[in-house]
Amino acid sequence: MRILLLDKDEAAARIIYKGLCELGHNIDFIHDDKEGLFLASTEDYDVILVDCDSSAFSCEVILSVNRSPDRMKTVIFKGTDVPAKDRISMLKKGAYDYLPKPLAFEELAVKIEASNAKVYGMQQSQTRYICCDLELDLLSRRARRGKKVIELKTQEYRLLEYMLRHKGQVVTRTMLLENVWDYYFDPQSNVIDVHISRLRQKIDNGFE
Repeated sequence: MRILLLDKDEAAARIIYKGLCELGHNIDFIHDDKEGLFLASTEDYDVILVDCDSSAFSCEVILSVNRSPDRMKTVIFKGTDVPAKDRISMLKKGAYDYLPKPLAFEELAVKIEASNAKVYGMQQSQTRYICCDLELDLLSRRARRGKKVIELKTQEYRLLEYMLRHKGQVVTRTMLLENVWDYYFDPQSNVIDVHISRLRQKIDNGFE
């Protein structure tokens, strides 16, 4: 998933950034006020993670700029001792969740995966993508075809997740580069061909 992390505390945010990257997510970590708000309002993120203690990232502003015509982006707030009335206000205005600090990273990771399932029309308990006999479990981060477990490297997993999430849609090279690799260069690069070829071999090997 593509995640925007807005936080003024660089040291603490780096830990979250590293952990989410290790899980295969594509993270933009921003600590600059104007750049963060600009990206939140113009880029297509699956999740926006906002630190309430970073006063520059106004909760009101974030909730107002993250709307898009086709779907609402998921906003998760985190903070220290945020009053109950403020937390309730955030949730009523469209925030997906609020997590108290210090964060339990595993809880954050599960919340992010669950929010992804909800946004794309699945029940929160259904954290899987299925296409015929191919299944991708978002919580265990494992792929399976029939009874065969398919071992995927991080980039292969991200590629398969993105394509399954956009099943039935046309996916361009530029879309893959921006959302799976976060590269902004010539979409004719063969990096996509190489990974697609490897992914096909792993998925199709031993099957018709």
